[in-house]
Amino acid sequence: MHDYFICPNCGAQVPDNALACPECGSDEETGWSEDTAYDGLYLYDDEPLSGSTSSHSWTKVATAVLLIVIAFAVLSTVLGQWGFYLALILAGGAGIFYYITQIRPSSPSQREEALYQDLRRKARGDTSLVERLIAYEQRRNPRASRQQWLQDAITRWERDNR
Repeated sequence: MHDYFICPNCGAQVPDNALACPECGSDEETGWSEDTAYDGLYLYDDEPLSGSTSSHSWTKVATAVLLIVIAFAVLSTVLGQWGFYLALILAGGAGIFYYITQIRPSSPSQREEALYQDLRRKARGDTSLVERLIAYEQRRNPRASRQQWLQDAITRWERDNR
């Protein structure tokens, strides 16, 4: 028994439980046409979409805190009281540098471009699929910004392709 079937549009192997063809994006709900606009496709509307949050940022913060604690311990052990002050100055400088380069939000256009490139990477470079996903999110929430549509499309992609 097969766990896949052949897409009538492009001939790719589609897993039985897939919502759409991974190659061309066509699906059963839209008649396996090449121009899929996701009209009528059930995409878990009962689940709220949230921004794609991950524990990755918390891991970075925990690592930074651990490194700072180790630096304080080593410098104060090696250099005594002056080592503690030196570690304090270095930690403050590192914190300011981190704030300037990482925490302070970049421009909205840079954030939007990064989200678009992330979605495009997830779609394996298929720009037309990315545009269809954005168009679907736009129809679903017309008052949102393009950045929100991109975030929702990424969240939907990640949820549907687990």
